[in-house]
Amino acid sequence: MLGRPGIRMGIEGHAADLHRLVAADASVRELASGFEIGGGASAGWGRGCDGPIWTAEDDCLSFTDTGNHRRLAWSPRGGLTVFAGDTNRAVGATRDALGRVVSCEWATGRVTRRELDGSMTVIASSFEGSRLNRPDDVVVGIDGSIIFTDIRDPYTDVREPFAVPQDECRPRSAVYRVAPDLGAIEMLSDELEEPGGLAFSPDYTALYVSDAGTREIIAFPAAPDGAIDASAASLISRIDGPGNGAPFGMTVDVAGNIYCGGPGGVWIVDPGGEHLGTIIHPASKTTNLAWGGAGWSTLFFTTPVGLGAIEMRISGVPLPAAARRVGAQRRSALRVDSRIERHHPDLDRIIASDAEVVRLAGGGVFDDLGGGLSHRFARTLEGAVWHETGGYLFFSDIGNDRQMKWTPGEGLSVLHQPTNHTNGAALDQAGRIVGCEHSARRVTRREHDGSVTVIADRFEGKRLSRPNDVVVRSDGSIYFTAPWWDFGSGEAREVDFNGVFRVPPDLSTVTAAVTDFVLPNGLCFSPDERTLYIDDTRRRHIRAFDVLGDGSLDLASDRVFAELHGDAPGSPDGLKVDVEGNVYCGGPGGIWILDPSGTHLGTIVHGAAQTNNLAFGGPDRRTLFFVSWVTLGCVEVQIPGVPLPPRAAALRRVRL
Repeated sequence: MLGRPGIRMGIEGHAADLHRLVAADASVRELASGFEIGGGASAGWGRGCDGPIWTAEDDCLSFTDTGNHRRLAWSPRGGLTVFAGDTNRAVGATRDALGRVVSCEWATGRVTRRELDGSMTVIASSFEGSRLNRPDDVVVGIDGSIIFTDIRDPYTDVREPFAVPQDECRPRSAVYRVAPDLGAIEMLSDELEEPGGLAFSPDYTALYVSDAGTREIIAFPAAPDGAIDASAASLISRIDGPGNGAPFGMTVDVAGNIYCGGPGGVWIVDPGGEHLGTIIHPASKTTNLAWGGAGWSTLFFTTPVGLGAIEMRISGVPLPAAARRVGAQRRSALRVDSRIERHHPDLDRIIASDAEVVRLAGGGVFDDLGGGLSHRFARTLEGAVWHETGGYLFFSDIGNDRQMKWTPGEGLSVLHQPTNHTNGAALDQAGRIVGCEHSARRVTRREHDGSVTVIADRFEGKRLSRPNDVVVRSDGSIYFTAPWWDFGSGEAREVDFNGVFRVPPDLSTVTAAVTDFVLPNGLCFSPDERTLYIDDTRRRHIRAFDVLGDGSLDLASDRVFAELHGDAPGSPDGLKVDVEGNVYCGGPGGIWILDPSGTHLGTIVHGAAQTNNLAFGGPDRRTLFFVSWVTLGCVEVQIPGVPLPPRAAALRRVRL
């Protein structure tokens, strides 16, 4: 089962110093997690929690939920609420001397300030005629100047629809300072690879900057008038070691100790740069930190999918209070909308009138489902498959490079790790897992002895793009989709089309079945395997092809089976059919149910921004499981799903 957090003393000789900061039996608390926190409309970028700020006058901690385009608030009495929306995908944030929130907006590439009357002031959006890249974190100097980091992101050019074209942006990551009157903007340094967290020493004589690229904390000397001398920068500490996490987010306590995200959790470094210890939590990454609570002695931290806290024996440096109470005016209840939308009477045969959407597991500080180390690479859940013999569901947690196992009555455990960031998956006739390895750019089969067989990694001598989803026909043929995603890796694209491929049962060849998709994604066969359905996420429709006797597709039969358009979040992804030929596909608002003619019968609205994949399971295959960015859920249906390939279902003794 998944682990639980604790405190680890980093250097034995400094244990006494650490005990003065935090009790040996102190434990991490999870304050906020759940349905789609850290989710959002896209797996490609900007999903995660960040920018925590303690608001003393409202006794609450607010933080940005970047992918969901909102700022949430947690309070000891009221739990989790919506603090503000329309944040332009804000990440790092702070408060100035008047209590106004200053934010780094990823979607617009600018730094803004929300005034007390609710209006917005743009602090910075460009430098020397070029647009900023992705402002990431921000602090306010003793003189009221605003300092922020800006990260040059190689994935910027493919982030639709929030792209800032790279040829319009600054060529390097940098740290900037804006004068108190918001007039002059100066570049402090463009020598850091990936500047993330920012913090001032308690006396404002040093500005600390974390560099996730080099895994270092750098100090810039600061003067009483607010001037910062980046030319005299010095190395304070290296935040590197075993475990997940790079230096993002930073804060200090009243004694000048530095707290920074790092491998394993939150690193505590004394003013001289010595690593005193680590606050361990199981999440893959600490995105940011803030002090708050009674006496400012609670250390809050955000992760990709949650908010946590730990009580300390020392206090942090307080932020200024607002001139008036502003938080309570903007907070509203956080609601999850789950229901069955019925567009046609035939849906009553498929889903009972009293059916409910059930949340089985979701990302948080303790499990990090849908989290992962990088905002650039597919932080999402995918590849849901019911293992009939074992009586459990397994699914991919791509960002954490693992396949998870959910067992009724037992919950979550890790099935396989690492997996080369496996995306879609299926079982073949022998009960072996066939997986689409995103980072290795190949389709593989996990044998019963644990070895791996490569099914496909090249087409006509060229390396495949990013295999995405896969289905196995009853004759053993394997079909998979392979669109191109860069993910900021710098890898070259070799196959110049986003295709659907077929591999025969003997694995002898890789054939391009279809070559004209914009973004081929989920795929499945009709119950009689005479039709192959494939969704095109970008075109927002499902296409259907007749399958010929040799397993190839009859391209002349190509037709649009259904259009999936709507105003709600979500695009076509994942495909499954039931034994009567009804088709289930992720779409706007949730899971669309279509009859064999393509008529939209209704939608399972589950509250998540996206449905990534589906699986029928349970003892009678009448449980429809789904995975979103950070959530595993299910709904009971009345018509069973198509079983595994017949020979696979017959092998009752086979184990993964």
